[in-house]
Amino acid sequence: MATEFRVGQLVALLLRYWWMLALGIGLGFGLAAIGLHYATPTYTATATQLVKGIPGRTTGANYIAAQYAVARARSYPALIFSTPVLEGVRHDLGAEFTDTRLRADLSASNPTDTPLINITAVGATPEQAKKLADAAAKHLAAFISSIETIDGASPVIVSTAVDAELPTSPSAPKPTLYYGMGAAVGLAIGLLGALAWNAVGSRVAARRAGSQPSQD
Repeated sequence: MATEFRVGQLVALLLRYWWMLALGIGLGFGLAAIGLHYATPTYTATATQLVKGIPGRTTGANYIAAQYAVARARSYPALIFSTPVLEGVRHDLGAEFTDTRLRADLSASNPTDTPLINITAVGATPEQAKKLADAAAKHLAAFISSIETIDGASPVIVSTAVDAELPTSPSAPKPTLYYGMGAAVGLAIGLLGALAWNAVGSRVAARRAGSQPSQD
């Protein structure tokens, strides 16, 4: 019964001070809008490379080559931060693309059980993100070919499957996330305000009741 009474009190409090909750949520939305206005937008672009195994002349050679390509592709994303790749990107795009910046703005992944390598880049503009993804993909493919080549021959070929597309909208900040957090923070502010307002009102009422002269 005590729990039900407390829940009932809270509901009554929310209904009584609904305006304070609405004010808090409005404040949260306002803060979210300000944050979005001043946040620096970033864009994301992804280029995809395809690893193809070169089949031999044995039975089932094509199948073996395909499986070999899938197995080798698992290890290639880690090479995105190798020195030849980073230096190649810097040569193409400019000295401002330091190793530290490239390590923060680039990533690579291999979708499970596929011979694909996704190279993802973030940039301050759509053009910058696309150029960075394409440059990194190009130099990663060249580096893979160089380390896999033995006596002038390589068991795999890495080629571009999909060039990075020009992003049409920022990947960050996300308005829904900002406004969701703003609403949550605003609701908490409104609830705390309602509780504080109710507590102050109760104390004032109690003091007034205590100061009134008793009637015999």
